[in-house]
Amino acid sequence: MNTVAAGVVSWAQFYDVGLYVVDDALYNAIGSTIGPSTIRDYLPHVNGMQSVQCPAVLKTGRNLLAGSPDSLHANAVLTAPYNLALTATALDSKSAFRVPAVPNQSYTFAGTAAGAAGGTFEGYWLDSAGAVIGSSFTFTSGNQTRVSPAGTVALDVRLTNRTNATGTFTFSEWMLILGTAADLTQSFEPRNDDYVIGVTDSNGKALELHGDPLTGVYDRLDFTTGEVYRNYRKFTLDGSLPWTYNGIKGTDTKYVIVSTTDMPITQTPFTLRATKHDGTALPQQISAFNVNLPDTCWSAGQTLIGIVMRNTDFGMGPDATPTGADIRAYFNGWKMNNGTFGTPFNGTGGTKTWTRWDATNNTGAVTSPPTTIASGYIPGSAILQLAKGYVESVTTEGSISMHTGGNYVEMLEGVVRREKVVPVLNGNVYEINSTGRPASALSKRTNRILAVYKGGDFNRRWSVQNSGSSYWYGGAGAQIPAAELASTNDVYVTYVAVDRQNLTAAATDGRIEYPGNPGSAIALMSQGLADAQTQIAVHKWLLTLDGAYLDNLRLDVDADKAALNTHRIAPDMDHPDKSVRQRHIGDGAVTDTAIGSRTANDTTAPTMTGPLGTLLSSLFSLIKRITGGATALEPPAANLNGLQANKFDKAGGPLGGLVQTAGSMGNISNPSSDGVTLEVKSAGGVGDAAFIAFHRPGYSAGLLGLDTDGKLKFGGWAYGAAQNIITNANFAGEMGIRNGATSLERWNSSTGQWEESGGVKRVLAGEAMMNNSDTYAVDITLPVAVNVSKSYVVNSIRTNAQADYSNGGFWVTGHLISPTVLRLQRMDALYSAAVIIRWQVIEG
Repeated sequence: MNTVAAGVVSWAQFYDVGLYVVDDALYNAIGSTIGPSTIRDYLPHVNGMQSVQCPAVLKTGRNLLAGSPDSLHANAVLTAPYNLALTATALDSKSAFRVPAVPNQSYTFAGTAAGAAGGTFEGYWLDSAGAVIGSSFTFTSGNQTRVSPAGTVALDVRLTNRTNATGTFTFSEWMLILGTAADLTQSFEPRNDDYVIGVTDSNGKALELHGDPLTGVYDRLDFTTGEVYRNYRKFTLDGSLPWTYNGIKGTDTKYVIVSTTDMPITQTPFTLRATKHDGTALPQQISAFNVNLPDTCWSAGQTLIGIVMRNTDFGMGPDATPTGADIRAYFNGWKMNNGTFGTPFNGTGGTKTWTRWDATNNTGAVTSPPTTIASGYIPGSAILQLAKGYVESVTTEGSISMHTGGNYVEMLEGVVRREKVVPVLNGNVYEINSTGRPASALSKRTNRILAVYKGGDFNRRWSVQNSGSSYWYGGAGAQIPAAELASTNDVYVTYVAVDRQNLTAAATDGRIEYPGNPGSAIALMSQGLADAQTQIAVHKWLLTLDGAYLDNLRLDVDADKAALNTHRIAPDMDHPDKSVRQRHIGDGAVTDTAIGSRTANDTTAPTMTGPLGTLLSSLFSLIKRITGGATALEPPAANLNGLQANKFDKAGGPLGGLVQTAGSMGNISNPSSDGVTLEVKSAGGVGDAAFIAFHRPGYSAGLLGLDTDGKLKFGGWAYGAAQNIITNANFAGEMGIRNGATSLERWNSSTGQWEESGGVKRVLAGEAMMNNSDTYAVDITLPVAVNVSKSYVVNSIRTNAQADYSNGGFWVTGHLISPTVLRLQRMDALYSAAVIIRWQVIEG
């Protein structure tokens, strides 16, 4: 909104505003009987041009209330249809229905409230703004009759505990009917709606009805006969029509026309309604034709319609003259340029080029007018009032029966019939169209489900929720206990789409006729029976006629079959009159005998073309090359199976026998790899060593090779991270070690000689007791033999602390008398106490 001072002209912007042409009756009803909540039922928003699609009539059951409330309180549980238990923890914990209602009409409510005191049924009348009007009513059991006040459009019915904060309350068998208590049934009756739908036209397309509310001329559907009286004809504005250019053009327009006699249509002048491919309306010129009004249409005569096209839409300059093929290509979704994208073709200069309607460059362009509809292009449409109407048989579904008392009947449109859906399990119930379970959603949002089917049967066990709750995709859904649905296959739903702007316009007029007395009802039933019998008789006659046709076809087939059997065994493959110029050999017709013998050789140069004998010889020559034999028939040294079984893959694998290489040449001092027949090579990286593995399965394993520093090492695998250098005397400063003949030896790289290396080979130790009774020596046997020439003895003496040294000290020697015997020798016999001698034999 552009806000300015009072009295100053300003402007305003509105969203989703429509401008409608209506008759006086509808205009006067707006604001009185038609309010904000119902205006779209009469004047729906539509995209482009829409007719009434799939119209339906719904007759609500005698009981206007469903088995489940539209909104269920969190503490309420529906134990069964028409049975509700409320465990209240607060005041006015209500579950509610909202049903359409009309003013000044008697309504009777019945039901039973039990349990804790205070369980109550309530009723509130609502106007078009949703405000409560008139007097509300309450009761606990029995029934109540009330007359709806003026301005009523709906009735809210509530199941509540009112002023009792706690307790358990039960509600059951609720009913709401049109009429007084006298119109109530003798026993409870659940809601049972009837409906009838216009499904398809005679071409199998979704049924559409057209009309003009200003002239009052409409297509009319009779559900009782399954026929539509057509006053209008709808057709597509595409390239299939015989478009021509009559030479009339404006500053930036061209006038193209099409004759309706070829359709065939005889139209009422000035009744054309048309749209472009993008849904934009093409207003009809009425008073006088003006070629400078682009995007308009003209239908002054009974057999001709025309459209004023923009040159820019066409892709054609003001001086170009379109051909009929050019115009048909445009109506198929193609646009012209002169070979440079975006530059119109003006008759001369450049090449007439066609691109798709939504192209951004000339990729995929063609230079001949295309004859097919461009991908993704939806042509415009047009509707004409016919000069003379006709009757069309259509397909309908369902039927309606009226009950005594008041009947609530409404017209619907945009009905989607028997759409297949997959119910999704939620806890212990299956659901349809739940927002929390997208896989259960219908293809279009809906706030009204009419019926759920299992296969072809109406399944009344589904609890339909037309509550408007956001729990459902569009406001409507359905539930059924899991135990009552054996399979989720073949479930279908008939419903009314919410977003009807792309589907349908609103139905504005309808009439229901029914017999007013038993005699009329019987007469109607008798007429229906007679009509059915007539149809059965016609069908029988058609079946008899079809049977005759089948007999004639069978006779023709029998004759042809006999001729074929005769020809099959004929000696000449041609017909007797030699009329066959191309002979085709059937499966199994040519045997070995017919082909005859052929002689092949294995010396022919192989070729891919030629007669059968040449091709066979080529094949044998190739076999001889492969086997290497003297002839193609000589057995090969090894067949393919043997080669396969004994192959060694380059990728690796086990070898089953001894592997010998060719003899190597030269000595190890060779500075190159010449003469080598087996090479172990690294991957070539800085961190890659060249090595092989030695493996004793179950015992040990190790790696041997040249490490990354160029040294020959052994280690790894079972030896862990060890890298043990093996003799590598070729590197300065490196020494090898070995056990020499008499000692451990090391390699001196400076002298190039093995030299003895110092060190201790082993140490043997022990203790010996020497008493005064021992004369002079004790011999000790060593556990292992030692090298006497490389060993020496160390001993020490320990005496009793009370020993008598008055006779002076003593001393003991030790020496090897053999590789396995150590002798301890006492050198002084004056000392009489026992002594302990500790000894060690050290072998170098």
